[in-house]
Amino acid sequence: MAESTAVTISRLHHVQITIPPGQEAAARAFYCGLLGLPEIDKPESLAGRGGFWVALGDQQVHIGVEEGVDRERTKAHVAYQVDDLQAWRARLTERGIQLAESIPIPGFDRFEFRDPFGNRVEFIQPRREPYLARPSIEFRDSYLEALREYQMEGRELHVDYEWAARSFALFVQSRLDRAKPRQFAPSYVPESEFWLIDNGEYIGTTRIRHRLNDFLRKYGGNIGYQIRPSRRRQGYGRRILQLALVEARRLGLTRALVTCNRENIGSRKIIEANGGVFEGEGPVTIDGAIIHERRYWFDLTSVANGRREEERS
Repeated sequence: MAESTAVTISRLHHVQITIPPGQEAAARAFYCGLLGLPEIDKPESLAGRGGFWVALGDQQVHIGVEEGVDRERTKAHVAYQVDDLQAWRARLTERGIQLAESIPIPGFDRFEFRDPFGNRVEFIQPRREPYLARPSIEFRDSYLEALREYQMEGRELHVDYEWAARSFALFVQSRLDRAKPRQFAPSYVPESEFWLIDNGEYIGTTRIRHRLNDFLRKYGGNIGYQIRPSRRRQGYGRRILQLALVEARRLGLTRALVTCNRENIGSRKIIEANGGVFEGEGPVTIDGAIIHERRYWFDLTSVANGRREEERS
């Protein structure tokens, strides 16, 4: 017989974990001190039972007292959503807390650990889409790792690794300075450099040239990009060009030229997948070798807020 009215659960009010008797002070130091959860008053009717309550927004975690429980053997746990998983990873590691990687789930990054009383705790963060950032010392370690990868495959990036490793702040500033016009070199084409970042890691570089000269019309175009060897064939090439087109529009360009070697099938697919219109190809002499460069144009007037207008409908 069907019920006449729907019965639903509207929301989660609280969860409860337990600690051994006599451990309230240590638990407050951990949950209120280290984790920063604010303690809230317990009702007088429950105050005599020991333990305490903490708040997470309009929801609560109740820390109760219970003896005779082997907390190390249970999978039951509370998962706390955080805004900066890497910062929490560093903070907890500094306090000597042993972290364990959780089984991946789509759309989230997470890790887990045990509190001082054996309770399993999980920290979880929604995974951000890869994004472009200005060169920054924040990404020093992964950027230098990528330079080593390029060196191992024999690519010359016109970067002095030893200098970059020794003086990374100066190196970063040199990349940022490329966007500035040069008073005594009027033929210099300013270019804005961005790094593709995913989960705090350097993935690749794109450079957006503010205008074209005769050489760039044949080779290089307005936008160039590269993905570090260990992160290729993972969709990052398409993403970095997509985001570069948005940045080019923000720089005031209404059209952008992107070129690639006709033998580079992967780059051709990336350009065409992002909507590049093929104009033609022609020979270009680079370091004494003749290569055939394909030229694609992008209409940037249809690019807004990270997506092309036709993708917004």
